[in-house]
Amino acid sequence: MTVLKTKDDEISVSSSERLLEELPRERLAWMLQRMCEIRYFEEKAEDLYIRGLVHGTMHLSIGQEAGSVGSIATLRPDDLIIHHHRGHGHTIAKGADLTIMMAEFLGRETGFCRGRGGSMHIADIAGGNLGATGVVGGGIPTAVGIALALQMHRSDQILLSYFGDGATNEGEFHESLNMASTWKLPVVFICDNNQYGMSMHMSKVMNIEKISIRAASYGIPIFIAPPKKSMTGNTNARSNASRKFWLMRL
Repeated sequence: MTVLKTKDDEISVSSSERLLEELPRERLAWMLQRMCEIRYFEEKAEDLYIRGLVHGTMHLSIGQEAGSVGSIATLRPDDLIIHHHRGHGHTIAKGADLTIMMAEFLGRETGFCRGRGGSMHIADIAGGNLGATGVVGGGIPTAVGIALALQMHRSDQILLSYFGDGATNEGEFHESLNMASTWKLPVVFICDNNQYGMSMHMSKVMNIEKISIRAASYGIPIFIAPPKKSMTGNTNARSNASRKFWLMRL
């Protein structure tokens, strides 16, 4: 029988103050630098887009820098991520070369995907970034397949699967979490919750206060990162992957 975890069962979030004391200063400096790089890239991307120098569309991740950096900072170099259409921050946090990334953003042959991917489909396979799809929630079942492959190969790698709050209304979200939980796959599900699916606020399409309760219904332990806490994303995702499944509200 599936047990629905309540608020009291949720895994508590380490405070920013404690993490500031525990993490080495060099690591903190690296995280700050990565967040600044993401913000600078996004601001430059917006400027280029407004000037009409970008083909197609784009989706910025301004304000979500800490979630990307905090979660990816806990990974080993050979661990993997699969992100979503608002994935510039994840890509930079995973260590992408900014020059090559900008070339991809501008549709240049020297980009990661030879200019074919553009803003929403940047992938750096060699760096462990498996890219994204423009389909809402499309990366979640793909992540389950990748995690299954890792398990079948008896690999100790883990995969972080990012998606937005709007994706949790898709059927594939529920099917994927159920399958990953049942098979105990090495995947960490992370919800970048900016509270809006396009122009629709989540309160108008969900009759729940916290999206994470949906993960709990599949027996998945929950970690909730409160908004505007720049350090709380740095709870060790890799060590907690032994518990297999987390949903992060950023």
